[in-house]
Parts: sequence; structure tokens; C-alpha cells
Amino acid sequence: MESRPAEPRILIVDDEPADVDVLSECLGAAGYAVAVAEDGERALDLCRQHPPDAVLLDIVLSGIDGFETCRRLKADGRTRDVPVLFITVLTDMGDRLKSFLVGGVDYIVKPFHREEVLARLGAHLAVRTLQRALVREVEERRVAQAALARANEELEARVADRTADLAAAIARLRAEIEVREQTESQLRQAQKMEVVGRLTGGVAHDFNNVLTVILGSADLVRHALPEGSPLHQHVANIRGAAERAAALTGRLLAFSRRQALQISVVDVNAIVGSVIGMVRRLIGEDIELITRLDPLLHRVRIDPTQLEQVILNLALNARDAMPGGGQLTIETADAELDEAYAQQHAGVAAGLYAMLAVSDTGVGMDDLTRARVFEPFFTTKAPGAGRGSVSPPSTPSFETPAATSGSTARPAGARRSRCTCRASRTRPRSRRRSRPLRGSAAGPRPCSSWRTTIRSGISWRTCSSAPGTPCWRPAPANAPASCATPTLVRSTCS
Repeated sequence: MESRPAEPRILIVDDEPADVDVLSECLGAAGYAVAVAEDGERALDLCRQHPPDAVLLDIVLSGIDGFETCRRLKADGRTRDVPVLFITVLTDMGDRLKSFLVGGVDYIVKPFHREEVLARLGAHLAVRTLQRALVREVEERRVAQAALARANEELEARVADRTADLAAAIARLRAEIEVREQTESQLRQAQKMEVVGRLTGGVAHDFNNVLTVILGSADLVRHALPEGSPLHQHVANIRGAAERAAALTGRLLAFSRRQALQISVVDVNAIVGSVIGMVRRLIGEDIELITRLDPLLHRVRIDPTQLEQVILNLALNARDAMPGGGQLTIETADAELDEAYAQQHAGVAAGLYAMLAVSDTGVGMDDLTRARVFEPFFTTKAPGAGRGSVSPPSTPSFETPAATSGSTARPAGARRSRCTCRASRTRPRSRRRSRPLRGSAAGPRPCSSWRTTIRSGISWRTCSSAPGTPCWRPAPANAPASCATPTLVRSTCS
């Protein structure tokens, strides 16, 4: 059952009983609830206790008059919005104006007509009802807007969190994709190397059998020839060529992993010094050869013959890259490979390495060529012009356990090939340099703390000796070809 709306409550403030009776009867018949007060003080008390819906207020009252009563009602927050209709015998225009100035909404002159009073009262009650509805609507809208603002903030926060989570997930996915692509590339390279190794091993094995027959037959012929026979020289030439071919097949078998490498602890500087004369003859007079060898370089475990082949092969390719002359630099240094570098290169562990770097000022390589530079048999040369940067006899040096390699190049610029071998934690017994170096000076001792660190493929050189200690140190590796700075710089540790 629906609840019936409460009757509007009207307060009559008048000290004339006859007028009060007429108004009470009229309002009661119209469905209003009526309350009566004889003076202003009583009216204020009733309004504070139970604010009415409207007040019919006489001006002339005992005690405080109607104007003051209305002023006090409008000053009270509880009764400020209650409409006050003045009903009086006063007809002066000043009184009319004052009634509106103190807060009244209407002015009815006695004697009044019932219909007029009811019409005016109903109009003001309707306006008050609309005002109350409007106030409620404004308040509800304000509350709704505040709730909407909070919801928007929460939604934006959730969107920001989801966006951050999505960005992090995308970053992880990209990293995983890069790792997977790198792993797949390394797997494809390993599979190609395995296929090439099997092919090379099979050919080398069969060729080795042929060489065994040739060497045996040469020995039989040599023993059968009489002393002083001119054919002895021809037989010696046959045997020498067969022995060189046997050494070649040994390298091929080492590449295919069918023959163990002759691993030993060696001084890389000594190996460089042993082949430097041959390198000078190979590159010619138009190319300047510069060596920067660290005299305190750690020893490494590697096949020295294979390392010699690497140096000679890189020197030959550098010569072909500089047909008009240039500079070829061979340098050694201790290098620290960090975890980031090890993760980017399969089979490499972080730690201390001895680095051999060969760089030239030739034409350089583009990214596509550099990506394939360590593939066996790959070359950009014309048929018959050479073997390429990494041919099978030199590849094992780069693939020896605890060894790695790298190449840095750009088109129309310098090229740098780097081979790093795991240090054996031993240094040469003598502090004397393994080979005289250009620009060296006697006096200060070598800087024992000068070290190259390779972080994610980038070389950094640092010196951590005691400040002020006299020493010599290598010149910057990135110095231009025309740089007049000597290879060894006389300085003090800082």
C-alpha cells in the first residue's frame, strides 16, 4: 500500500482571534495542517521545533513585530527557506517594500478573500516544492559526479596498471624472441659447421690415405736409388710436398674434430713475434705494420700452429682490403668478458681472457658480410682470388674451448677482428717485451693494472695502479691511423 504524502503544515501568526479562526477554517478545508502562534516569540519557538511549510504572518503583534520575526526566521539556517506571507491591515507602500526587504515572499491586505489566500499560498508552496526538488537533484548530481570522478580515477589507475603490465609483458616477449632467434641462429650455424666438418673430415681422411701411399712410395724410391743419383732431389721434393699436404689434412681433421689439437700453454706475444716477419713480407711495402703487444699478457692454452694460421689469414685479407696501402695493427691485451657478452655468444664464459686484435684501414664490410664473416668457405672475393676471412684451417682457433671471436666493421671504414682466449692465470717469466714495439721508451715500468674490459662487445681500458706511479701504457685503441701518438705512452698511473 502506497504511503499518503504528509499534509502541508501552515503556521498562522496573528493576535486577532477572529482572523485566526477564519484562516484556520479556510486552510483546514483546503487540506492543510494548521498551527497558531499569538506573538513573534512563540512563532520563532514553533518554527525551530518543527519548521512549517509556510508562515502567514501579521505585522502588528505584541512584543516583536512581524518584520523582526521574519528577519529572525531568515537568519536561522533551519527556517531560512520557509516562505513568509505577510497578511495585515497596513496598506502603506513603505510597509509593503519593507516586507520584501526582510525576506517576505508576498503581501496580503485585510480584509482578504479566501480564494486569494489559497491561490497565493498554493503558488508559493509549489515553488518551494520545486526548489526542494531542484536542491535534491543538484545534490544528487553532485554526489553522482563525485562518484563518477572516483570511478574515472580508479579506471585510469587500472588502465595505467594494465598498460604497464602489458608493456612489461611485451618487453619480456621481445627479449624472449630475441633470445630464441639468437639461439636458433646459433643452432643453424652449429648444424652448418657440423655438416661442413663431416664433409671436410671425410675428404681429409681419404686424402690422408693417399698421402700415406705417396710418402711410403717416396721412401722406397729414395732407398732404391744409388748414392749421388740426381733423382734424390726430386724424391725429396715429392716427400716435402706430401708432408705439407699431410699438415694441411691434419688441420682439416682438427676442424672436423677427428684429430685432437696440439693444445699447450703459450705466450701469444711470442707467437705474434714469430710470424711478424712473414706478415711483413706478405703485406708488402705499401702497408704500415704496427704492433701493440702487452708485455704482461697472460698466457693461454691453444694450438700455436692454428693461431699462426689465424694471424696470417687475417693479414692476407687485410692486405687485399687495402690495395692502395694503409695500416695494419696487431695488438694484444688482457680482456675481461662480462656476463652480458657471454650471454650474446654461445659457449663463452665470463672471465679473464687474452685478446688478440687485428685491425686495418681498408674498405670495411657491410652488416650482411659481417654476419657471415666466420662461416667456413665464405668469401666476397672473386673465384681464385683467395679463401676469405675464415677458411677451415684457421677456424679451429676461434672454436677452441674457452676461446671466442668477434668482428667490427663498417662500409668504407676500418675493420677490426678480435680473438679472445681464456687466460691461464700465468704471465711470461720475464717482464721484457716479447718484441720491440714502435714508440717504446726505457725508464718507467709497464703498467701492470692496464686492462681491457669487453662489456657487451664494447672495449673499455682502465688503469687501477697507485696514483702517481710511473708507467707506460698502450695508446688508445681508437686512435686514427694518422695519430702521431706512439704505441706506448710514457705516463703515470691515475
